[in-house]
Amino acid sequence: MGKGFAVVASEVKNLANQTAKATEEISSKIATVQGGVQGGTTDAVQAIGSITKVITEMSAISSSVASAGRCCSEAGIADGGVGS
Repeated sequence: MGKGFAVVASEVKNLANQTAKATEEISSKIATVQGGVQGGTTDAVQAIGSITKVITEMSAISSSVASAGRCCSEAGIADGGVGS
């Protein structure tokens, strides 16, 4: 009976070691995935910030063009009023 117990104890020890190794591998993979998600989120936030900046700049340009158009219209430049 002593040898049977030793065999079972050895198998339990091997299974415990395998479980520990698998747990470490899973933890590592989870950390890798989390890092990728966080990195992707950071990239997305930066991209949204860049897009927002471009939209803001385009809005400012559009306002400037509209303002210039109103000035030209008021001065009569658009219909040839200044030079005619």
